Amino acid sequence: MKGRFGGYWMGLTIDYKLIDNKVVGVCSLKGKKKLNLLDDHILETAASDLQDLIASEPVRCIIIQGSCPYAFSGGVDLNQLGRLTKNTAKSFISKLHTFCNMIRELPVPVIAKIQGFCIGGGLEIAAACDFRIGDYTVMCGMPEVKVGVPSVIEANLLLGLIGWGKAREPMLRGNMIDAEECSKIGLLQHLIKTDLLSSFIDDICKEIVANGANALRLQKQLILEWERAMSSNSIAASIGYFQENFESEECSGLTKEFFQKKITD
Repeated sequence: MKGRFGGYWMGLTIDYKLIDNKVVGVCSLKGKKKLNLLDDHILETAASDLQDLIASEPVRCIIIQGSCPYAFSGGVDLNQLGRLTKNTAKSFISKLHTFCNMIRELPVPVIAKIQGFCIGGGLEIAAACDFRIGDYTVMCGMPEVKVGVPSVIEANLLLGLIGWGKAREPMLRGNMIDAEECSKIGLLQHLIKTDLLSSFIDDICKEIVANGANALRLQKQLILEWERAMSSNSIAASIGYFQENFESEECSGLTKEFFQKKITD
C-alpha cells in the first residue's frame, strides 16, 4: 500500500490467499467515504500498488473489490471534477485510463467482485476486468452527463460487453441499472446471493489456476489485441472530448446544480 491521505490508506490494499497452492491476489479499492470515490491521487496510487503486486508475487489470478460492501466504487469525487479545467482535465482522465489499461494488460485473469454501487469511473474499472461477478445489491450507471461530462475512454469497453444499443442508454440517460438488469444484459457475467459470493468466486479462481499459466498469458494478450483493433482511435478522441468539455460553462454549472440538489434533498 502507498499513499496516505487524511489518516487513511487510499489506493489498493493488497492481500493474498492460496487456492490449490497457487497464489491469488486480493485487491481492495479504497477511495473516499463510503462510496470509495476516486481522485487523481487515489488512481495514481492504485496503479502503483497494482504494479508492486505483480512485481512481488507470482500470482495466478487477481480479485479486485471495494473496501466495503456499500460500493465497488461510486466513481470520481465530484469535488475533484468541479475543480478540473481544460488544462488539468487531460492529466486526470489519463490517470484513470492508465489504471484501467494496467488492469487489462495484466498477464493473469482479473475478477471484479462487485457489491453496491459501481458508477462512472468505478464501472470503467470493472469493465476493464475479465470477469464481473456481483450480488443483488449491485447498482451500475454512467451518470456523467448529469453533471455535464461525457463518458470517455474505458466507457467504450461497454460497447463490447453489452452492445451498442444497451451501452447508449446509461451514457445518454445517466440512469442506474439494478443487479438483475446488469445480469440480463451481460454486464454481470454471474449474479450470486451475497452469502455465496465469495465461495463462488473462489471456485472460479480454482478453475483458472488449474489452467496453463503461459496459455492464459498468451490468451489475455490476444484478447487485448482483438479489443485494441476495434478501438484504436477512440482513446485519443476520448481524451480530446473530455478536455474540450471543460471549456464550456455547462459542466461547472451542472456540477454546482447537482451539489445544490444533493444539499436540498
